[in-house]
Amino acid sequence: IQLSSSVTHTAAVTLSGSVFVWGQNPGRILCDAASEHIETPTKVARLSNICQVTCGRHFTLALSIDGAVSS
Repeated sequence: IQLSSSVTHTAAVTLSGSVFVWGQNPGRILCDAASEHIETPTKVARLSNICQVTCGRHFTLALSIDGAVSS
């Protein structure tokens, strides 16, 4: 498990490589949740096989086990 936070949101990677996010979600940049504020960890359906995440004020980057980076 790996966790990263910024002043606006948090992202976590599970042992199975899934990513969950919560916090501010303007323009649905974190996930497809309808709300602009996600209060509970919500799975990012488009990400899988992730080994690491990092959060900045207005971005999240995810690194997959094969070396691909997603934002």
